[in-house]
Amino acid sequence: MKTLRLLSAWEGLEADTVLKVDEDTYKKLIEDGTAEKYDPDAEKKQQQRIVEVVKQELEEALKSAKPEGDPETDDDTKVSIKVGDPEIAKDPKRGFTSMSDFCHEVWKAGPRGTAASKRLKTVFSGTFSQEGDEDQGGYLVPEEFRATLLQKAFDYGEIMRRCRTIPMARAALRIPSLTENSRRAGYRLGGIRTYWTQEGEQKTESKPHFGYVRLELEKLTGLWYTSDELLEDSALSLEPFVVDLFSKAITWEIEEAIIRGNGAGMPLGILNAACLVTQAAEGAQAVDTIVAENVVNMWSRLFGPSMSSAVWLVGQDCLPQLHTMSLAIGAAGVPVYMPANGLSGTPYATLYGKPCIVSEHADTVGDVGDIILADFSQYLLGIKQNSPQVASSIHIKFDYDLTCFRFVMRVDGQPWWPSALTPMHSATTLSPFVMLAAR
Repeated sequence: MKTLRLLSAWEGLEADTVLKVDEDTYKKLIEDGTAEKYDPDAEKKQQQRIVEVVKQELEEALKSAKPEGDPETDDDTKVSIKVGDPEIAKDPKRGFTSMSDFCHEVWKAGPRGTAASKRLKTVFSGTFSQEGDEDQGGYLVPEEFRATLLQKAFDYGEIMRRCRTIPMARAALRIPSLTENSRRAGYRLGGIRTYWTQEGEQKTESKPHFGYVRLELEKLTGLWYTSDELLEDSALSLEPFVVDLFSKAITWEIEEAIIRGNGAGMPLGILNAACLVTQAAEGAQAVDTIVAENVVNMWSRLFGPSMSSAVWLVGQDCLPQLHTMSLAIGAAGVPVYMPANGLSGTPYATLYGKPCIVSEHADTVGDVGDIILADFSQYLLGIKQNSPQVASSIHIKFDYDLTCFRFVMRVDGQPWWPSALTPMHSATTLSPFVMLAAR
């Protein structure tokens, strides 16, 4: 195997990608100009030259921005930039104590970035970058703050954290799958069949049918303007405000899309998916009610292997129905719904031993989606690597003394199943996603 660097896109890989290929492919790509020999020593020297140029430009910028009598920008001030792994590069916050500290430094940088501190101007190869250039006055938030925002989103999300999360390096991802919507002969395992064969008989061939699930990243964005006075006088209040509120907003929108998204510019929700199973209400069932038979029948439509990881989602106004619900046995009855901290002391109420989560993404009692039984491990949630991205700019509303903070989350999702499954010996379809029809 030989290592090369792509000079142009090839086989879905972007230019400048470093990869190992076999001898024949190596020669072909080199000869047709698609790639060049990868020389790590030459790359390191090139990085050294770039850093030296940047170092000189930053030193000149600091001198030109030096206010009279400011000891912090004395003529002898030098910007220390080292190639390799300097101590500050090991700090995921890049020398900032918090997001508030970073936001405050952005504000102090001025409308053209000429008053940027050494912490903002210091360059580390591949670890800290600017959004646009100094003329725009925008800087990317250091890595740990991006990661913290994403982690907060998962901590808040009861739905999001249960999905099968797939990090995506590119805008689209195709996942091959067997085409199997029935367990009957000829459809099971995508069409693979085996036969009982007598001695000397010819074997019968079969072949599988394949499909794929495609995830294509959509963009969820947030924008926030804050006054320079707030940044200057109350910088310490920014971190909990920005992280907490935007984390909750991002989580809410993604989870709403996981349940109700139409797939157009957003994820495809389970209530709009082709694999969803809808359980009919009981005959003569009163409107706006949930009865024990609804729960029993929904559970019977859940795909068997999903029974170990499924959860119930219910709207809050469904709770009176659940608390008074019982299953008749002779002249008496037994409760079906087990409130939290009952026999097991778990944090969730349970139905069939599975968590019953009150969610505002479930509908009002009696409407479609008021009670949902779902195995979210069968929902694919693609998230762009290094997402969400957080950027700031003081240029857009400079004449209003406002700083803009921008949040971008690239995400897509859809159920793994293209359709419900017909069992081998039954016509009643099964799915990891089951809802109750309107009553």
